[in-house]
Amino acid sequence: MLEQCAAGLKRNREGSLAGNIAHLFAHHLGASPERALYRHHVENSWCDVTAGEVAALAARWQAAFAREGFQPGDRIALCVRNGVPWVAIDLAALGMQLVVVPLYVDDGPDNVAWCA
Repeated sequence: MLEQCAAGLKRNREGSLAGNIAHLFAHHLGASPERALYRHHVENSWCDVTAGEVAALAARWQAAFAREGFQPGDRIALCVRNGVPWVAIDLAALGMQLVVVPLYVDDGPDNVAWCA
C-alpha cells in the first residue's frame, strides 16, 4: 500500500496525476504510522485507529481486489456505512487506480440500480 501511494506522490510531483486523499494518507503513513488518524465509536467508547492500522486494512482490500482481477480504471461499488472501513476500502481502490461508485446503505433499489 505504501509503495503504491508513494508512486502516486511521485506522479503528482511530475504533474501527471492530481493529488487526492491517498496522497495525504501516504504522507501521514510515511511520517508517523503509529499516529492516530481516525476515531470511531465501538461498544460505548471511542477508539483510535492509527495510520498503520488503516494501511493494513487497505492492503487486505487491495489483495482482495487483485484476486478478483480488478484493473486500473475498473469501477467498484462501495456500500458501507461511513467509518473506518469505508476509508480503508476507498484508499485501497485509489491506490489501485480503481473508480469508486458510492452506494449508501439507505438507498432504495431503484437508485442502486441506476448507479450500478
